Amino acid sequence: MLAASLLCCVGSIAVWSLAAGRLETWRVSPALVLAVLGAVVGLFVRPEIIEVLDFPVTEQIIELILATLLFSDAIAVRGRMLGSSPAVSSRLLFVALPLSLALAAAVGVLVLPGHPVALAVVIACIVMPTDLSPAPGILAEARLPLRVRSALNVESGLNDGIVAPVFAVALAAVTTSAAGSDPGSESGSAVLAEALGASAVALAVGLGTGTVYGLLVRVARARGWSEDTSIRIGMLAVPLTTYCIAVLLDGNGFVAAFISGVAVHLILREETEQFTGFTKDVVETTSLGLWFVFGVLAGVVFFSGVDWPVVVVSVLALTLLRLVPVGLALVRSGTTAAERFALSLLGPRGVTSLVFGLLAVNAIDDDTTITVLQIMVLTVSVSLLLHGIGAAPVARRLFPSPPRG
Repeated sequence: MLAASLLCCVGSIAVWSLAAGRLETWRVSPALVLAVLGAVVGLFVRPEIIEVLDFPVTEQIIELILATLLFSDAIAVRGRMLGSSPAVSSRLLFVALPLSLALAAAVGVLVLPGHPVALAVVIACIVMPTDLSPAPGILAEARLPLRVRSALNVESGLNDGIVAPVFAVALAAVTTSAAGSDPGSESGSAVLAEALGASAVALAVGLGTGTVYGLLVRVARARGWSEDTSIRIGMLAVPLTTYCIAVLLDGNGFVAAFISGVAVHLILREETEQFTGFTKDVVETTSLGLWFVFGVLAGVVFFSGVDWPVVVVSVLALTLLRLVPVGLALVRSGTTAAERFALSLLGPRGVTSLVFGLLAVNAIDDDTTITVLQIMVLTVSVSLLLHGIGAAPVARRLFPSPPRG
């Protein structure tokens, strides 16, 4: 089963690679291609894939992928940490994002009564972070103003790192609540303290490893000890090293990896981009694999059907729960109405939602698992179609002519 699944996954990636250029001219994203191929496979392996997700090793693999993804996102932002429009980016990250998470959690509590509040927070962390992988053409859309593209790029790169510790704490609370009937289970306050302590360790480890590596890269290059190729390879080892150190110290590994990426970016600044090619390629490859897995899950979920609360949460997450927070956050920001509307509409959900969703499905061991899975699959599926196909028409509608300069 495992060998057959792996064959289907890597074979699909190989097939996509042969037609990638032509598909790009047709504005068909790699995510959509792999998801469709995975869905076809999913129709034939409906029960088996759920069992694979429950393997303990699956959680470790997903966390390593997330660690590398978060690190790559943190170092992938071009130029300054908050891009060319730091005021807009900071409002999206530190005003709109928390507000959208709060609103999504509130909707989850209302639509899914009887479940712990922590589960609603977990769902909010799955459905609200944006990721440009379903619609990579957004950053190449010439009609969009530069500050819109820059803000979306920064938000996509950094919001998952901000959401990750919230997700970790909420997921720990959910699993504790589910085990509450066990006399040996920890109390909610103890788990919360443990999760916060793990985040503190992650912050220290991430800052330490990222800072040390960034400084050593400067020294090695200045003294001719290394070359760009070897540093590109070493760059991929940083998030994995950071993850391992954090886990050994009982910290949160993927949060530590994100922090290390931020530290490396701040130290190397404009030089960072020339060392990230190999890391980006690895992240792109693993992301394609995740999109294939998503397609398999989508085939399972849609074959079985979805419940109406799932539809409500997913539709609101992609509409009002982003439109309202972004609109409020950008009041008096100097952006035009068209720019605010573009930033509200062009917020795809992608790999971040997949990884958080898979981690939640792996960790939660009760009847809420299928609800979380359905919400993740439906939200990302609609976003894949809505943003992957609709981004260009939205840009043309809001900005009839390309911006000057």
